[in-house]
Amino acid sequence: MKNKNNLFALTILIVAIIAGCKKDFELSKIQDVNIPMVESYMEPTYIYSLSSSGQSVFELIPDTLALLIDDVYGFENGFGGITGRDSLYLTKGMLMWPDTTSSGANTIAVSAINLGGYKVTADAALIIVSDLEHPGPTDISGSFERTINSYVIHIEKLAAGVFLIDNVGGAAADGTSYLLYNYESSSGLDSLVFPIQEMSCGAGLKLVSPSASGDGTANSYNAFPPEIISDFPLTFSWKVYEFPSTEGTAVHPEGGAYCAWGDGARIFVKQ
Repeated sequence: MKNKNNLFALTILIVAIIAGCKKDFELSKIQDVNIPMVESYMEPTYIYSLSSSGQSVFELIPDTLALLIDDVYGFENGFGGITGRDSLYLTKGMLMWPDTTSSGANTIAVSAINLGGYKVTADAALIIVSDLEHPGPTDISGSFERTINSYVIHIEKLAAGVFLIDNVGGAAADGTSYLLYNYESSSGLDSLVFPIQEMSCGAGLKLVSPSASGDGTANSYNAFPPEIISDFPLTFSWKVYEFPSTEGTAVHPEGGAYCAWGDGARIFVKQ
């Protein structure tokens, strides 16, 4: 009889626990939350030169980097909108800065927490360049016209041997700017170098010799740099190869394009 009583008590306890759990489960509700939409002033990449004007790199970077908008919770120091606190400017004074007095690549990020406790971050790459130790003898900056369609691209000098090219393909497909280097070769001539760099779509991009073929890794194309095919007028030729990432082991498939460019050789003549 005692065992039956114990069994009955245990049964009642289990039922009570199940009922309690069921009650808690029924009272639980999925909460609708709002992750703030980021309207950003930040470029994907900020590139500056230590050789530029007397201003420091920190001074050249825009003060306002991003604007956050959240019309559900708002921000502690926000302003305007539905809640009166919907919008918040993120400024460069809100973050810990990497060293901006020497060349190198870093990531800069600013973040804020809304009144609902959700954190949002806006980030960008910060690249600081300086003069090459052995720059090529020619200043390759200027405007260049693509021979097949007369599309004009621009190459800007950032430092000795370091240049910024605004359209590598010579067509209105991708306006991302990239770094192009001009080293002095062992024979004292110009030698172009274009390291693999990230495209706006997240893929990797590399300029290679018009004689290069597909199915190689990004590192294998270091032996096939873009070419200077004429000095008067200055004329470049290259192919635009895209890769699934910026890793040196990433492979460019024959005829493959991830974002914008095909594999055809391109020729650009200085204007």
